[in-house]
Amino acid sequence: MCTVIYIKALGVLCKNRDKENPEEETVVHENGVLGVKSVGSGYLSLGINRHGVAFVSTAVNCPEWMRAVESGDRSMAKAILVEELDGLVRPTLFVSERFESMKCAEDLAGLIAAEPSNWMPYNIVAADSHRAFHLELYKDRRIVHSLPDRYFVTNHFFGIPYGPVLRDDYPSSFNRYDACADEVPLMKTREDVQAFLYRSDRDEDRSVWRKGVYDTVSATVIDLGEKAMVYSGERNGPWKRFHQNFNL
Repeated sequence: MCTVIYIKALGVLCKNRDKENPEEETVVHENGVLGVKSVGSGYLSLGINRHGVAFVSTAVNCPEWMRAVESGDRSMAKAILVEELDGLVRPTLFVSERFESMKCAEDLAGLIAAEPSNWMPYNIVAADSHRAFHLELYKDRRIVHSLPDRYFVTNHFFGIPYGPVLRDDYPSSFNRYDACADEVPLMKTREDVQAFLYRSDRDEDRSVWRKGVYDTVSATVIDLGEKAMVYSGERNGPWKRFHQNFNL
């Protein structure tokens, strides 16, 4: 339940991470990778490696699961998720296990696209200082987009007929996408991006930093050129910068 923004001119790849169940996150720097993951998790939700290759992700869920979550029926939501994802591979785990060795975004996108696994439904954005790619993944479907200089992704697909298709299926995803369409072309500085990631509205479906059924747990702006990132776990809280020289 996330919002992703890529702006080549600013050298940034960004993500707000939203969860239906609050999770504690940690920033990790190990094995040539700087990234963010949930405490106890075996995979990254985003990261940048020693070669300046970065990735972020957004999950795509079926409307039936979202209706169960929003109605408060957690047991039904869990049952739906188990059935929907049975036998599917989490692409963020696949990426995390191989991420250190990726030397450009095209290599990472090609590796994911060529892998014969049946994927869980995800959007993955891979970027470096020169190029970026958006991959739509579900089961044996892979659609790869080479990105323009400014781009954004929320929690629906463009080319795969799965998940939210109509606005009523998941209003927040389409409303956040529309907000990006209005604001991303106007962003001139990284501070503009950070302010947008903090945007909140009384109507949860119109918020970028969300509070309600789904809560935003963090915002991260990856600096593609410096192989660094700024991270915030609190709306309007301080941004913490993480940077470490990688031994190339």
